[in-house]
Amino acid sequence: MNSKGLKYTGCLLAGVVMVKIILVFCFFNVYPFEPSCTFIPVAEAVEQKPDTAFEDDLNLDTEKEPEEISTADTGKDNWTHLGMVMEGIERKKQALKKEEAEIQKQRQQLESIRQEVEQKIDALTTVQEKLETTLAAIEEKKDQQQLRIAQAEEAKIKQLVKVYTSMKPKTAAALIDKMDMTIVLRMFSRMKGEQIGQILSYVNIDRAARISESLASRKP
Repeated sequence: MNSKGLKYTGCLLAGVVMVKIILVFCFFNVYPFEPSCTFIPVAEAVEQKPDTAFEDDLNLDTEKEPEEISTADTGKDNWTHLGMVMEGIERKKQALKKEEAEIQKQRQQLESIRQEVEQKIDALTTVQEKLETTLAAIEEKKDQQQLRIAQAEEAKIKQLVKVYTSMKPKTAAALIDKMDMTIVLRMFSRMKGEQIGQILSYVNIDRAARISESLASRKP
């Protein structure tokens, strides 16, 4: 090898050494030496740095994503909860409307029943009034009929009194022995005492005694 080649090779080796020295110097300035740290060559540090930076980026992205997802999930949960609340309110509203309609229906039924009961009461009241009027009329008619009967009987008794007082006492006594005791008493109650005594003197002794006792017990 000639002198030029040796000089060129020497310069190249010196340049390489200088580059290494510069790289080592730069490395120690960037990464201060610590006893507990293990020395990592510059080449390995350079090779590992992109992977570490990529992992850090992944970690940052991973840390950011849960926050974004959590926020989105929270908003979604809030809307879901709000929707459930609104749905519950709507169900209660519909239930209240249904209950109100049922109450209104029951009120209408009760009102219809009340009106029907009032109509029946009015009808029964009318029937009762008619019945009372009819009973009063019947009672009045009955009283009038009894009065007429009593008047007719009284007229008959008066007629008998006239007939028996015009008879002879013996003849009258023979008829009185066969006559009903009630009629005899009613007839004698309208005759004078003298006329009664004349007739009773010819009446059967036992019958005359009963007639006398009945007349004596009657109030004047």
